[in-house]
Amino acid sequence: MPPVDPGLLSMFDEWAVDHAVKHWGLSQDEAIRRFLGSETHAMLADPETLLWHDSPLVIIDMFENERANGDPRWSTYIQGDSLYVR
Repeated sequence: MPPVDPGLLSMFDEWAVDHAVKHWGLSQDEAIRRFLGSETHAMLADPETLLWHDSPLVIIDMFENERANGDPRWSTYIQGDSLYVR
């Protein structure tokens, strides 16, 4: 399977970083470091998860859950999709 388009990843990166800056009070550099190093980003960049098909709101919710609980899979979007096969 080909990798996720870098331009598409960049858009998700911008949305998640902007969210972290506005809602968590992080600096731009810290927000970038945290998102790019997150499990959420790793899952997004994995072409087999197909997460790049989802709304940025899904990715932001996953990132929020990873921050709060240590695991992006606690996202209500992921939990709600437990019976849904992509």
